Amino acid sequence: MPKRTKQVIYGALAFLVVGGLLFAGDHLYQTTQVTQPVLSEVSAIPGIRDVLLDKADGGLRLKLAFEPEANLSTTWPKLIQVLKRIPGGPGTVTVEIMNSAGSERLTEAYSSLQFALQESLATGSYTIIPETLRQLEKDYGIDGQAYLYDNYLLIVLDDSEGEFYKVVTLPGSSGSQSNPG
Repeated sequence: MPKRTKQVIYGALAFLVVGGLLFAGDHLYQTTQVTQPVLSEVSAIPGIRDVLLDKADGGLRLKLAFEPEANLSTTWPKLIQVLKRIPGGPGTVTVEIMNSAGSERLTEAYSSLQFALQESLATGSYTIIPETLRQLEKDYGIDGQAYLYDNYLLIVLDDSEGEFYKVVTLPGSSGSQSNPG
């Protein structure tokens, strides 16, 4: 075999070995320094259960469920503090709330709330949300609460059959993206 061919083969093998080591090192770092610490810290937050973390769309997807009596106004800030320690911050994480199905009544109530929510997001005035929640309580017999925290609007709808959670990232913020489960 000519000397030049051997050099090309050795160069290609070296490239593959180094590339493989870099890929394996990055995977090991993500698992031991990002994923596992985040999972353990989020699981330790009172009011949160069933935590899953995986990669999705160039970022991380955090799936979680709240305890039935969890207070979103105290739980969410603790979650954001954990997410701020992730490389890239909360903006690289999509949070999915898995136990946010609620009942058909809660889904209908949330649909009615959508108009006030979209108007609030468009105008930047969130005073219509509590008024709408009071009306939903009368119309649907549910308990509704809204909280503003940092760059988030937290909405909790509750009835005897379950809870519905919605966390909305306010316009102009770089917070984590949120989707109800």
